[in-house]
Amino acid sequence: MSRIDRPIHWQYPTSGYGSAALRYQKKDQLLINTNFISTNNTDNINKTINITGKLLFPELSYAVNGVLMDVAKQLGGGHKEKYYCNAIEQGLTYRKIKFQREYYIPVQYRNNIVGKYFVDFFIEDKEDKIVLEIKRGKFITPMIISQVKYYLDALDLKLAIVGIFTYKGVILKRILNEY
Repeated sequence: MSRIDRPIHWQYPTSGYGSAALRYQKKDQLLINTNFISTNNTDNINKTINITGKLLFPELSYAVNGVLMDVAKQLGGGHKEKYYCNAIEQGLTYRKIKFQREYYIPVQYRNNIVGKYFVDFFIEDKEDKIVLEIKRGKFITPMIISQVKYYLDALDLKLAIVGIFTYKGVILKRILNEY
């Protein structure tokens, strides 16, 4: 297992958005496999944390993780990606987290639009902005990482969260854009 693939466990805050995520982890014992993935394979795990040594957008990412864990608890495994997205949309609305679903990203060549992508969720809270990509399956593929990296580059953002819904719970991956 490389350093990038090794899980890192962080301490959840005792108040704010993150406290809900902690309750779900302790109470329900969902599968929570949170790995940090650097978009640059040569970088080590230390570069997934910003210069000050703190986690990027901790409160917003804990809140989003809490929604994903709640959806996994309520729905279980085996559903279509669309159904998970519908449930996440309701969870984000319930927690009053601002988001846009199916956020449009144009693909341009010489100032002409030649294609388009849609991010599952574009989440923002004050100055913090996160891309949320939802998948179902057992693991994250390199193709998903490159797709999310393109989203981060195109939107000039720093952080994306990939939620992979499995039969056992949800796997959460943080992907950073290092620019």
